[in-house]
Formats: sequence, C-alpha cells, structure tokens
Amino acid sequence: MVTGIEMKMAIVDVKDHPDEAMYVPVWFIDYTEISESGPIEYRLALNAIDGGRVLEIPVDISPEMQQAIDEQSNH
Repeated sequence: MVTGIEMKMAIVDVKDHPDEAMYVPVWFIDYTEISESGPIEYRLALNAIDGGRVLEIPVDISPEMQQAIDEQSNH
C-alpha cells in the first residue's frame, strides 16, 4: 500500500563514469508491505528524468543493515 509520494533532489551516479555524479529530481514513494513478521515500510526512489530506480530500502532499518548498504555503495 502506497503511503506517500513526494519529489526531492538526490545525487546519482553518472552512467559509464564511476567518478562522477549529478543532482537530479527524484520521486520518493513510501509504501508498506505485509510479511509474516508484520508490516515493513519501504521507500522507493525513481529518477524523475529517466524513470530509473535510484534506491529501494526499508525506512526503519537496523544500524547493521545501514552499514552493509553504505559499504556496498562505496565499492
């Protein structure tokens, strides 16, 4: 179930140029999924220029999960 939509700005990688980034408008879409352990809130971010996915992460994530995401994005 979608719980909120708003447009903000975000920094995204430039395709084929790993050392470059650009500031683009992004649709942030908050939604809830129901799992066996209960509801999980997510945020989907879509590049408003080309519709590409910028990110999709749980809104309330553990510090360990955030660290893993940060480490993965730094590679």
